[in-house]
Amino acid sequence: MLVDHFVQRTNGEHGRQITGIDDACLTALARYWWPGNIRELKHAIEHAVIFCESTRLTVSDLPSEIGATARPDSFFTVHLGCSVREVVDELICRTVTYVGGNKVRAARILGVGRRTIYSRLENYEVHETNGRSNGRSYRNGRNGQT
Repeated sequence: MLVDHFVQRTNGEHGRQITGIDDACLTALARYWWPGNIRELKHAIEHAVIFCESTRLTVSDLPSEIGATARPDSFFTVHLGCSVREVVDELICRTVTYVGGNKVRAARILGVGRRTIYSRLENYEVHETNGRSNGRSYRNGRNGQT
C-alpha cells in the first residue's frame, strides 16, 4: 500500500505515468531491510519513478543497494552449528564485497562503526590463514579468489 501511495504521489508531483510494478521489483523491495524506514522507502520509490523509462517499475529502476536484493548472491545460508561470530563475519565480508571494498559504506549499511568493520575483517583474514575459513574472501566474495 505504501509503495502504491508513493508511486501515485510521485506521479502527480513529476507528471509521470507509472501504472504498475513488476513482481521482481516488489520482491526486491520486500527483501530489503530498510534501515532508513519509511523515509528511505519514499526516496527509493521517488528515485524509481523519476528514472523509470517505461510505465512499469522494474528492479533496474531501484537504487542499486535495494535492487541488489533481487540478485541470487545477495543472500547466504546460515547452517545450524555456526557461531554468531562466524555469521557476523560472513555478513561483514559479503557487505564489504558488495560495496566494492568501501569499508566506511559497509559500516553505514550495517549500522556499525568503521573500527568494527576493520577489526572483524582482520580477524576474518587471520581465521582464513589458519585454515578454518569456509573458502570465501571478503575481497571479492568468490570462493577463495582474492
